[in-house]
Amino acid sequence: MSNLISRSALLEEFKKCHISFNGTPMEKSDMMISYRSLARVINKQQTVEAKPVEWIPCSERLPEESGYYLATIENAKFPQILHYLKGYKRWRDEFSERKYVVAWQPLPTPYNEKRGGKNE
Repeated sequence: MSNLISRSALLEEFKKCHISFNGTPMEKSDMMISYRSLARVINKQQTVEAKPVEWIPCSERLPEESGYYLATIENAKFPQILHYLKGYKRWRDEFSERKYVVAWQPLPTPYNEKRGGKNE
């Protein structure tokens, strides 16, 4: 697993590093930052564990309920959000075109400000 860092928090901390010791902003030419300084900024940031993507091959099992899922389509470069119809055991896109899905996974939990972006 890898750690994800808050991009906005990192940028805010980085901006603070561009203030000189006497409190005045540094000139652009003076904005070089050492590796140690940058490492300190990064190490102060909150991190979140990134969970690996766990695809479920359709040959193993299909979703238990009809609904929208992230799906890998045969010969496609990127996954798509498709609707699975349990009663028909079929996958369809937003244009109701049938798709041949080789693997799928549930969609992530939508953002919720009360949870601070954390999944349930």
